[in-house]
Amino acid sequence: MELDQWLRRRIRLCIWKQ
Repeated sequence: MELDQWLRRRIRLCIWKQ
């Protein structure tokens, strides 16, 4: 299970998009 990695990737993308 790599949900943590997916969530972390989504959050990082959100911060990067800012």
